[in-house]
Amino acid sequence: MLKDFSFEVDRQGSGVFIRGTFKNGWTSGGGFFGSRGFCRQMRNGKCLEYTWLRSIEYRLTVPPQLAADLHTSGGSIEVGDLKNDVNARTSGGSLRFGRIDGPVNGETSGGSITLSRGQGRAVLHTSGGSIRIDDAAGDVEASTSGGSIEITHTSGRVVAHTSGGSIRIGNTGNAVDASTSGGGIFVDMPSSAAFQLDASTSGGGVHSDFTVMGAVNDSERHSLRGAVNGGGPLLHLRTSGGGIRIRRN
Repeated sequence: MLKDFSFEVDRQGSGVFIRGTFKNGWTSGGGFFGSRGFCRQMRNGKCLEYTWLRSIEYRLTVPPQLAADLHTSGGSIEVGDLKNDVNARTSGGSLRFGRIDGPVNGETSGGSITLSRGQGRAVLHTSGGSIRIDDAAGDVEASTSGGSIEITHTSGRVVAHTSGGSIRIGNTGNAVDASTSGGGIFVDMPSSAAFQLDASTSGGGVHSDFTVMGAVNDSERHSLRGAVNGGGPLLHLRTSGGGIRIRRN
């Protein structure tokens, strides 16, 4: 197996290009089954014959100012603290980011995403897990088809969409566009916040700790629209699977 595995490290300008792959261990198989049973690793319709192999892990230590572009088809990616751009893509695992001073782009088809702190714009997408951001100074775009979204603190604009969970956004003072088909939406705002509210749900009620100068569509409060403290950034909130709560912190 080691003879079949190719590990290349190539310095390109001020950066490093790293690539690891098996050269000849791929054989044609039917669907997810190779000649030796269930196929754990597939590439271009072929199955990796080393059936006992679960994963290969790369551990890299780099200067903090280095930008990172990471891609894997069969595992998770974890990035520590960096002061530059980070791009990470995986088809079969989770993404974990530490403190990233530059923009973050993360995409996975089979796991959750966490970001400790982002100073730049963060674009995060998963088809099979939750998204959690502890602190975001830049704008955030977060979307998932199979989990919840939680942003503990943010000062940038937020766009958050999920088809399978709730959305929780805390300590924000900027525009929010949030929608979900499978849970409630909870947004925390400072007591002195001024914003425009447009909230609607078909699976619960809309409740606000703030006085909203506007209109309620019916006695069950399925929607609430109006200005808070004179108006400001727009909170556009939509859910068909739960209630909406705007809380004062």
